Amino acid sequence: MDYISLTSRSNVLILQLSRPEKLNAINKGMWIEIKEAIDKVCMDEDSYLGIVITGSGRAFSSGDDIYDMYSLKDYSDSKEFFSRIYSVFRSIALCIKPIVAAVNGLAVGGGAELLLVVDSAVAIKDAWFSFPEGLLGLIPPVLATIGVSQFGFRRARYLALTGRRITAMEARELGLIDVIVDDRSMLIDKAIEIVYEISKIPASARREIKRLTVLGYLDLLERSIDSLAKLAVERDAKHLMKRFIES
Repeated sequence: MDYISLTSRSNVLILQLSRPEKLNAINKGMWIEIKEAIDKVCMDEDSYLGIVITGSGRAFSSGDDIYDMYSLKDYSDSKEFFSRIYSVFRSIALCIKPIVAAVNGLAVGGGAELLLVVDSAVAIKDAWFSFPEGLLGLIPPVLATIGVSQFGFRRARYLALTGRRITAMEARELGLIDVIVDDRSMLIDKAIEIVYEISKIPASARREIKRLTVLGYLDLLERSIDSLAKLAVERDAKHLMKRFIES
């Protein structure tokens, strides 16, 4: 694996995003590796009990790699890139096994949106969160769909239109995360504890709970991803991404 590292603890797979020099920005290769690892665990009943997703260094993830997005040539190229992202979100949302995020630092853009599709999220107390896609001429597709239901229409739209940072306490109040830990060293342990808690529910019931709670959003999310693919190759987005890269 070039962009993620895989270890295990207590029969739980620890999937760590491993581009700390880029604040774990998720490029095409990382999306591919994330999906492969998740699908392998979720499709094998005899493998790990569940998955914990975390980051390396001081970030959980700064979101989709802007350099990758800036290099997209046309709608077809963009559609292929963002379809991979949708496939990861879908795999996470429908996985029969528990998937818990352990947020070890900032979670921005696609990194924050991952938290809306996992089963639970734990964060350190000084983590912060933001959905700044609009500032690049783009949209946050999960926030605009699942997030509207989670946060309410007005709050979700405000976060999407402003890109405002929120604290771990605010994120918990919104329901973006479930638990805050004071001691960073206990982050993974707490996430594993939640994997075990969710695993107490029989697999058949977990499957139906996950399917029923997310099914109505998947078509909306797919359309939202398509809108993102179109925006990513328009002049405004290209100009703003170039300015970000050169700053």
